[in-house]
Amino acid sequence: MIGNPDNIFDLILRGTKAEITVGTHLEYARYVEEGFTQRAGQFVPGYWDDEKFVYVPGYSSGMVLKGKRIPGVRYMARSEAEVESIMDALVKEELDELARRLFPDG
Repeated sequence: MIGNPDNIFDLILRGTKAEITVGTHLEYARYVEEGFTQRAGQFVPGYWDDEKFVYVPGYSSGMVLKGKRIPGVRYMARSEAEVESIMDALVKEELDELARRLFPDG
């Protein structure tokens, strides 16, 4: 979520290079990105709503995990690849805009 205090966005300019750090301090983000293995036999409180399980801490019923591997969704990895694929066009667009502002008469 934009503006969340757990987010990390840092831009450092060093001469002709820029370093951008993007991330989060949320502890579960790593597991969403990289995936995880469920502990077999672990009880998770909650209930099923159609095909979706709703986690409810302290709920009297729930499900017992089988210990399977849950793959990560790779949001950051996919985003990085997408940004890299359009980086040259983004930089050119910004430089063109800067040139228009600096030299309005062409």
